[in-house]
Amino acid sequence: MTARADPITRAASLAADSLGRLIRRAAQGNAEAVAEVVSLPADLRGLGRPFEVLVDIIKRMDGERRPITEDAVLEEVIILGESGVAHVLLDHATPPTHDPARCAGHVRDFLRAVERDALTAQHRAAVLAGDDGTDLLERLVSLEQDGVHGLKFAGLGDLSELADAPLPWLVDGWLLSGNVTLLAAPGGVGKSMLSLALAASVVHGRALINGMAPLAQGAAVMLSYEDNRTAVAKRLRALQRHHKLDGEGFEADLDKHLHLLDDPRPLAEVDRAGNVRPTAFYTELAATVRRMQPRLVVVDTLRRAGGALDGNAAAHIGELLSLLGDLARESGAAVLVLAHVRKGTGKADAGAENVRGSSAATDEARGAWELRKTADGNLELHITKTNFSGDQNRLHLRVVPVGDAACLESIGGPVANDPRDVEAAVMRWFHANPETVINPNGVIQGKGAAGGLVSAVLASVTWARHRDVEAAVNRLIADKKLNIETTKKANRHKVEALRPVEGVFDELYTEEEGDVPF
Repeated sequence: MTARADPITRAASLAADSLGRLIRRAAQGNAEAVAEVVSLPADLRGLGRPFEVLVDIIKRMDGERRPITEDAVLEEVIILGESGVAHVLLDHATPPTHDPARCAGHVRDFLRAVERDALTAQHRAAVLAGDDGTDLLERLVSLEQDGVHGLKFAGLGDLSELADAPLPWLVDGWLLSGNVTLLAAPGGVGKSMLSLALAASVVHGRALINGMAPLAQGAAVMLSYEDNRTAVAKRLRALQRHHKLDGEGFEADLDKHLHLLDDPRPLAEVDRAGNVRPTAFYTELAATVRRMQPRLVVVDTLRRAGGALDGNAAAHIGELLSLLGDLARESGAAVLVLAHVRKGTGKADAGAENVRGSSAATDEARGAWELRKTADGNLELHITKTNFSGDQNRLHLRVVPVGDAACLESIGGPVANDPRDVEAAVMRWFHANPETVINPNGVIQGKGAAGGLVSAVLASVTWARHRDVEAAVNRLIADKKLNIETTKKANRHKVEALRPVEGVFDELYTEEEGDVPF
């Protein structure tokens, strides 16, 4: 096995980020977040006085049954003369969590790691001093048992409801949020152009490739090891011109949401003992991405991201993919990693085994694609590994020269009328207007609050018509991404209202403010 560098430091960084997000959620009065904060110990083992002060305030307010709001917590901070801790509540680079239990778990993991480290050091010193250290050893065993008994197991009692819940797709059937997907192709075929088209789709909120409409608009982070910003800019301009994006605020979206690193350093290195360790650059990247919570992270390419790692060594590549998996899980982003295929695979069928280097790359990735040229010079994109079935597993593309660069398009021309654009716009509207009651029949008539929904979607998706919005709402209901809730008024009349499925789409469709640019 390979060792991670400075596990306490890494756990502390994750715990601090998670505790900040947990406190911000608790200060909004969220009952689950408040309960998790109350359950934390008073001694937070060096995570910082601001956290300890705020945790104590929330505990006291909860114990006194006082309403917990951000203003009320800030008032307590001022009364205590602790204005220096207010930045935790006001830091928009640390958005409130939607998973309080997970964030609290990160804090508890850190506290156990600190105690375990201290007990281990004490036991070692006791043994060297001639003491058997039995009591310390028993405390270590007890600590491990406490960690096991403190696990929160996921319930499976309501199997039908759980199985029917939608998966957190960023691109339906292709890119799963919180997971690593591998895109393999020979050099020069177009994998960088495809990844750039996907990143542009996410930051602009519309499909540029048929069948690849993003389900959420937001930030994308690109680690471009092979192309500098000039080359990337030329390809983005080609996309803009070919897909006629000039008048749609495309450049404004790029400026706000696309974060490019065109001279990134390796993510992992080998120490003197032969172990693979995350580099300081990876640690900085992981902390920044956790704060930003981008929708998409692109790593172009796997070989260059690995620096001096041995691409044929399973331990090396497995550890690198594990680091990228941590990045995806901790940030919630879909991580797309570009790789080369083995030589001589051009005539073989597309398959996950074609990726150059150790098979650990595709073993560790949650999904895998292969892009290859066809006999007529066009391109086919194949899904070569997936843990979930989708509506399609192959797309047909071609390279289009535009000025001094090129871009990809679907066979049949630029995307014009992709219905998934309308679905994504509908879901974004519901997230932006959570309290608005929309009657399903109102969408058909376009009256009342439903008229606001229809107007907003038509303004966002310029080709769409009223009937397209109606069809999109019906598909979202059929796919169980929208629910129809029935409530009774005081006069006993029943009222039907559309609501997004709780949980999954809180994460998928939230566009956090205050993205942290590189």
